[in-house]
Amino acid sequence: MSILLVFIGGGIGSIIRHGLIQLVKRRSFPSEVGTIVVNLLGSFLLGVGVMVFTGVWETFFLIGFCGGLTTFSSFALDIVQRKSLQTTGLRFGYGVISVGGSIGMLLLGTWIGGGAELY
Repeated sequence: MSILLVFIGGGIGSIIRHGLIQLVKRRSFPSEVGTIVVNLLGSFLLGVGVMVFTGVWETFFLIGFCGGLTTFSSFALDIVQRKSLQTTGLRFGYGVISVGGSIGMLLLGTWIGGGAELY
């Protein structure tokens, strides 16, 4: 049962990720901005979800949906390969915003989701 929940949640998260990245691209932003958006949003939702969901909903939402929505592999590819991140400063800034922002959004989400700490 949990495999099915992860499969369905991951599929939904992936579809939303694709849609958000396409929306950002249509607004004439580089695709890296879309990756930042989905990773920050996913981290925030993960923070809320960890405080709110248990049992099957936890499996569906945290592992499936948020796992499908966020995309560390695309983040890594952006840093290594994207032409719009040609300078070391842009690559560093993109990395700091992505990682630091994701951690910050996770903490904000846990606070909004119930205020308790993760540990």
